[in-house]
Amino acid sequence: MNARRRVLMGTATVVVLGGAIGLAGAKGWLEPLDRAYAEWSLRSRVAGFWNARIEGDNETASSYMHASQTRSLGGAVRYFEFDINDVSIQDNVAHARVALTYKVALPGYAAEAAKPDRVELNQRWVREGWTWYLDPKGTEEKDEDLTLLPVNPPQPREERPGQPGGR
Repeated sequence: MNARRRVLMGTATVVVLGGAIGLAGAKGWLEPLDRAYAEWSLRSRVAGFWNARIEGDNETASSYMHASQTRSLGGAVRYFEFDINDVSIQDNVAHARVALTYKVALPGYAAEAAKPDRVELNQRWVREGWTWYLDPKGTEEKDEDLTLLPVNPPQPREERPGQPGGR
């Protein structure tokens, strides 16, 4: 090996080792970046799921769900808009609070006649590798993982003369 090549090899070794030691020491500096990336990627996945639901693209929406999810998407619910109110992440498990505007289209009723309603969901997401997936616990169980909270509670109906229940 000639002298110039040995110097280059030695320099490369010092740079690689120095970089590894520097990154190990900078772990505290990198943790906020990892948290920021995790939150950004979670928000992106939550938005992707709900955008697909709004578009009625159940195949794409299903790709955001955990592989163990057996529930199929579809049905009589039509979604119009969503807002991601908050996300919280603990290791590989996260919760996303999402406010949704939706209508339920029941057979025999005109979907246009139904008034949209707004609810807030607390969805559970799990991270596998670098990807977040909607967890079945957050969609199938009706416990603290999936809470439906009316944002606009129903108002009492006015009774008018000539209508059922009126005088």
